[in-house]
Amino acid sequence: MENDTRNAIIWATLRLQATHPFDPVTLEKVAGDVGISKTAIYHYFSSKEALLQAVRVSLDKQGGTMWEHILKTGLDPLEVFTSEMVARRESLFIYANRFMGFDPSPLFLTAPVFGLKGEKGEREEFAFRAGIFFLLAFDAIMKQNLTQEQVPDFVADVRRWYEKGLGVDFCFDQALWDASAVDPSSLEDDRILDALDRLFASSGIRGVTMERLSRETGMAQSSFYYRFKNKEELVSETGKKELARFLTFLDGRLAFAKDEVDALHIIFGTTSSYYFARPWLSRMFAVVAFPGVFLTSDVFSPFPHLSSWVGSLSEVKANAGELALFLPLLPPMRPTEQGWGRTACEAHAMRMLLRFVYGSDMEVS
Repeated sequence: MENDTRNAIIWATLRLQATHPFDPVTLEKVAGDVGISKTAIYHYFSSKEALLQAVRVSLDKQGGTMWEHILKTGLDPLEVFTSEMVARRESLFIYANRFMGFDPSPLFLTAPVFGLKGEKGEREEFAFRAGIFFLLAFDAIMKQNLTQEQVPDFVADVRRWYEKGLGVDFCFDQALWDASAVDPSSLEDDRILDALDRLFASSGIRGVTMERLSRETGMAQSSFYYRFKNKEELVSETGKKELARFLTFLDGRLAFAKDEVDALHIIFGTTSSYYFARPWLSRMFAVVAFPGVFLTSDVFSPFPHLSSWVGSLSEVKANAGELALFLPLLPPMRPTEQGWGRTACEAHAMRMLLRFVYGSDMEVS
C-alpha cells in the first residue's frame, strides 16, 4: 500500500510535467491529483527536490526497461512500442514530451523503434518519423481509442507516411517559398516574450522567476503581479497570446492560397521563418498546445482560412492538415545550438516539407 501511494505521487508528478511542461510542479497540485494532503507527501519524500529526483530515476528506469523489452522481443519494434503506448495511454503525453520537448537526452535511445541507428546524421529523419508517429498516435490512441488488435494496421499507416508522404503531385517553388518568409521587423514587439525566450535559452523555462524577468525586461516585479497572479499564469497567458498571434498571422496568409501546393508553401515557409523570429512559439505550439489539435475539435474554428486548408489537406490523407502545421516546428537540434541560424532553419523546413509530400529519403524498415 505504501509503495502504491509513493508510485502514485511519482506518476502524478510525471503527468503534471508532461501535460503542463511550462508550469512549475507544486506539491499542492501533486497532492490534489493523488487525493492526499500536501503534508502526506513528506512521509515519502523529504522535499520537492527529492521528489523530482525520484521522478527522474523512475522515468529513466521505466524507459530503460521498456526499450530493453521492445528490442529483445524479436518482433517489430514500432508495433511493440505502439502496443506499450496503447497499454499506457496516459504515458503518451509523457513520452511525447520527453522525445520532442525540453529534454533531448532520450532522443537516440528510441532511434531503433523508428528504424534508425541513432547516428547524428539521422537527427532530421528522426524528427520526421517521431513527429509523424506521435501526432498520429495522439489521434488514434487518445481520440479514436485504438485497441491492441488495431495496432498492426495503425503501424502500417505510419509506415506509409514514412515511405510515401502525402502522395500528391508537388513541385517546390522557390519564389513561393521566399514570398512566405516573415520579416522579423514586422512582428509586434513584446518585451515579456523576448525576455522569456532569452531566459529559456539560458536556464530553461522552469528556471524563470519574476525577479529574472524583471531584470531582463527592465519592468518592476509589481507590474507583473498587477497583471498576473503568479509566474505560472504569466507564462501560460503569454504563450496563449503568442500562439493566437501566430495562427491569426498564418490564417491571413492562407486567404491567398489557390491550391494545396500554395497552401503547403505558405504553411511550411511562414512557420519556419516565424519560428526563427519567435522560438518561444514552437515550445508553446509543438510541446504544449498541439495535443489539443487532436483532443479539441474546434481549436481552429476562430481561423476560417486555416481551418479550411487543414480540412482540405486531411481530405487528401487523414491528419495531413494537422501534420503540416506540426512538422515545421520540429527542428533536429535546438535553435540556440551553434550554427543553427536562419539558413539552417529554412533548409530544415524545406526538407521536412519534401518529406511530408514525398516520404522519407532514407530506407524505412
